[in-house]
Amino acid sequence: GLAASNELTALRAAGMSRLRIGGAVLTLVALLSVVALLDAEYAMPPAEARAQGILLALTARNIAATTGTGLWARDGDDIVNVRSALATHQVMGRGIDLRDVRIYQFDAQGRLLSIRWAAAANYRDGRWQLEHLQQTRFGATAPRAACCPRQPGRPA
Repeated sequence: GLAASNELTALRAAGMSRLRIGGAVLTLVALLSVVALLDAEYAMPPAEARAQGILLALTARNIAATTGTGLWARDGDDIVNVRSALATHQVMGRGIDLRDVRIYQFDAQGRLLSIRWAAAANYRDGRWQLEHLQQTRFGATAPRAACCPRQPGRPA
């Protein structure tokens, strides 16, 4: 502090009263307290709620959460991020069209195995169809990328 290296003695020798030094310290403490109070009251609750939603989506089974980056859902060891979704009407029922889909695949220890990105995913006849798929696999060596125009998904 100031007393350990004689700054208080120097301030007193310069003519500052103890009351003036104490007032400056109390003003600084009050200002920092107001900033901390405003942060705790207005900034922390939304950040905490968002963090809890993301954590829940990543740790629970088949739970989804929406964030500023789209819908996040867990499907087994996969985490799926969908940037936009559209409900469609077909001749024989309804379908769902997803755009900008990312599928993060993890192993049982939580290590990232692959990231698949599809420009579109369409739900038809109980299955997902991924279009313009790009996949990056992570292994012991460097990541490997591959792409294919269309890949059928798992049954829902």
